[in-house]
Amino acid sequence: ICDPLHYPTIMNTEMSHRLVAGTFVMSFLAALINTVPLIGVTFCGCNRISHYTCDLPALLSLSCSENSHNHLLIFLSCFLFGIVPFFLTLVSYIRIISTILEIQSTKGRS
Repeated sequence: ICDPLHYPTIMNTEMSHRLVAGTFVMSFLAALINTVPLIGVTFCGCNRISHYTCDLPALLSLSCSENSHNHLLIFLSCFLFGIVPFFLTLVSYIRIISTILEIQSTKGRS
């Protein structure tokens, strides 16, 4: 958006493949980070989850073992896969708005 005439050279087939591969790798890592720590968790007592989805915090609430490292992994996962992309998107929008505000004419801004 900041360099519209360069878009075809920047967003070529190779870049599209890189973006798809990066999305696949990041989603695989997110699933791996949230699933692997459950291998060593022991469950006892009630085995019913009072949620529609079987997510990690609901499973950890059923656990009898120590879960502090699992809670730390959940926090790090949320930070890595939630907050970082949010701030990257925010920076992108700030750059777009600053580029628009640098245009001198009203007709150019529209």
